[in-house]
Amino acid sequence: MKKVVIINSGLGNVQSVFNAVSRVSDNVEVIDTVDALMRADLGRIILPGVGAVGKYLKNLNKSGFCAAIKKLVIEDKVPLLGICVGMQALATTCIEFGTFHGMNLIPGTVQKIDRLTSNTKVPHVGWNQVLVTDRARCLADLNNCDFYFVHSNCFKCKKEFVVARTQYGAEFASIIGHKNVFGVQFHPEKSSTSGEILLRRFVEHGYL
Repeated sequence: MKKVVIINSGLGNVQSVFNAVSRVSDNVEVIDTVDALMRADLGRIILPGVGAVGKYLKNLNKSGFCAAIKKLVIEDKVPLLGICVGMQALATTCIEFGTFHGMNLIPGTVQKIDRLTSNTKVPHVGWNQVLVTDRARCLADLNNCDFYFVHSNCFKCKKEFVVARTQYGAEFASIIGHKNVFGVQFHPEKSSTSGEILLRRFVEHGYL
């Protein structure tokens, strides 16, 4: 299998993601520069991220990763998986401490989690169920499984892009997908067996 590349934006738990992906692939590499990314014999791209999405996008743009990733995903059809803030960066618009242009790989808007009651604590931290939609091609066995979340924002998009939802305060998209681009709001690298299964599916099939 071709290489699984993990993008190091400077704002992601890259080592944890590398360790998790290494358990399901023996051909994985952390990439720190655009030159290295463009030279790699790519099979899959994984984009992890933590922190504020605006700062994250500034890092990706400054390093040139945004443009390079879009070229590889759109023109070369390389499958991409965004994790947490890496998922949020896929949106059209991101609203957090200002308004930022995302990569627009999956149309949508990132904004604060909806609070339905005063008991809805933000950030959302901890284990929560993922409810897989009918459109998920290979995740039916993960329906109702728990994954580990740490986030204050969620991805608002059309129903057609939602692969799975999670209830916290209001319902939000916890897995999204469009063509060869996918995103998960939770951290599969911290989600025990369920997270390992999901990563294996993406590595082996290139979709969720």
